[in-house]
Amino acid sequence: LLFIFVLLPVCMFSQIPNAGFESWTNGEPDGWVTDNTPPDFIPVTQSNSAHSGSSAMQGTVLNFSGFPIAPSFVSGPDGDGFPYNSRPGSFQGWYKLTSAGSGGDLLQITVGFYKNGQGIGAAFVSLGDAASYTQFSSDITWITADVPDSAIIVGIVGNGGGGTVNAGTTFYLDDLTFSGATAVQPDENTALSFELAQNYPNPFNPTTTISYTLPKSSFVTLKVYNLLGQEVAELVNETQFAGKHSVEFTGTDLPSGLYIYKITAGNFSQTRKMMLLK
Repeated sequence: LLFIFVLLPVCMFSQIPNAGFESWTNGEPDGWVTDNTPPDFIPVTQSNSAHSGSSAMQGTVLNFSGFPIAPSFVSGPDGDGFPYNSRPGSFQGWYKLTSAGSGGDLLQITVGFYKNGQGIGAAFVSLGDAASYTQFSSDITWITADVPDSAIIVGIVGNGGGGTVNAGTTFYLDDLTFSGATAVQPDENTALSFELAQNYPNPFNPTTTISYTLPKSSFVTLKVYNLLGQEVAELVNETQFAGKHSVEFTGTDLPSGLYIYKITAGNFSQTRKMMLLK
């Protein structure tokens, strides 16, 4: 029994749940949430015009009391995504779309990957008119070396010109998948550990650069103190993504002498000394 539970995350969540939109319950695709509000309007429906299998998702912009209602959808039984523990290289699927009215409507889909609630990867597609089923593919951009624990897919019809969507615009979506794999290793901008580097140049007059690395997204403060422990400058006070960062410090209004700069990021803290010589 334990062996079965260990295998469940790998076997059950290796791909997108109900990715072919074959299973529907009470007018909703299983494992997804739409903006359907019966009986007032139902912009998302099951269609037998499928790329493969017996059904696909159909979305139609409705005219509701003179206002266009754009179909939208989000993965997860509660719209909060689904467990996922791989690092795919791309997001792919099949669609067709007919833009009504003045045209310019697009099917826009965003994919996000998360680790402990923190975004670590994403992909985005913006799909225009296609009379027959057409394959799309978007590379996934990873901002950390982590393996995700969840993913979410969000889609909506929007207008490429920034205007109002057109009632009657219709899309069909089928056979979503994550494809390929990326190595679980950081790119050149991803830090392996917290580190506060020695400022350069040092000694300096009047400007120097302070660099540091973050292995994960963190709330960072970087401050400069004189030898009496008095704060003379606050250089950083914000949440920053994982990677390499640098900031300039200018001591134009300070006297020559030894100064201390200190970084705090989560539970990490480190100080270094620097010399201002005028």
